[in-house]
Amino acid sequence: MANQYYSPKIPILRINPNSAVIYETALEPPPRTERQKENQKNLTRGKFNGYLSNKAKQKVKKILRTWIAGARAIRETSNRARLPKVPYFTFVTLTLSSKQKHSDQYIRRYLLQPFIQTLERKHDVWHHFFVCEKQKNGNIHFHLLIDSFIDWRDIRSHWNRIQDLHGYITPFRKLYSHSNPNSTDIHGLREVKDVVSYVVKYMTKEQDSLKVKGRIWGCSDALRNLIPYEGIIEGELIPVAQALMNENYFEVQRKDTHTIIIGPVMRYIEKFYKSTHEKITKNLREQVEELYKVHPKILEERRARENEIKEEQMQTLKMNELKQDPWNVKKKIIKPQIELEYCPF
Repeated sequence: MANQYYSPKIPILRINPNSAVIYETALEPPPRTERQKENQKNLTRGKFNGYLSNKAKQKVKKILRTWIAGARAIRETSNRARLPKVPYFTFVTLTLSSKQKHSDQYIRRYLLQPFIQTLERKHDVWHHFFVCEKQKNGNIHFHLLIDSFIDWRDIRSHWNRIQDLHGYITPFRKLYSHSNPNSTDIHGLREVKDVVSYVVKYMTKEQDSLKVKGRIWGCSDALRNLIPYEGIIEGELIPVAQALMNENYFEVQRKDTHTIIIGPVMRYIEKFYKSTHEKITKNLREQVEELYKVHPKILEERRARENEIKEEQMQTLKMNELKQDPWNVKKKIIKPQIELEYCPF
């Protein structure tokens, strides 16, 4: 029996700085099966296995690659002055200065989040991305990417102050007679040739240590909408896709459902297909520009105000309906009354 949900498939090319993917997608995807729906429920039940899953790694890579590449494109354009903020990255590792005595969830909520809020308030950080990892000594630590240059002394001071509030500096002070442990590590990105690959590799490396309890990674809400460049393989993308399949220049991995190309994809496209490179760069830049047109706090206030207006409108609508139909007869299903004993009516 023919598949009644059959839909023509179109070839897609997804491009990353050092990789590309060719796959097919249906114009009208068929409805999900019950099994697929159940799997989706399992993915959204808030259960974590302590490690970054392959799907999570894919999501992390998509966000970081687009954010970093788009930010670089913004810095290289002459129109960057029109943005209220131009992103410059700081990549930092945060560690605990003494033996962990709280749960991983507690550390994230009461140490990491207040630290990020401090950076937002004092150092104009708009967006952030973090990954949790366990050290061999059992302590949780964090890799954090933020969009402002911050002096290492300020970062250490803020983190140690928050640690002190929760009792992680006192044991260190007793041992070393001072209260300024080297609890932060700034990764120098200026000398790194390929910042995208460096950060992505660091954030998604294999975790062979202890499991982290709870959420493994997190970021600003707006970053979740970032996606790599994708285009239908037609017109100018046809020769690009054909060139990327050259096994003499790239590592080509053919799978049943897709083909992976590994190598300096963007550099190759920039050299041989300049118009396509400009289109890709523009796409990444415009995505990231949207993040820096209006401060996140202002957007949050606008959304809150919009919700308030909607709520007021709903209340007004309900009041008007009540005035026109005070007994709410229209919405009620009038049931016949039961017979009452000794009642002549």
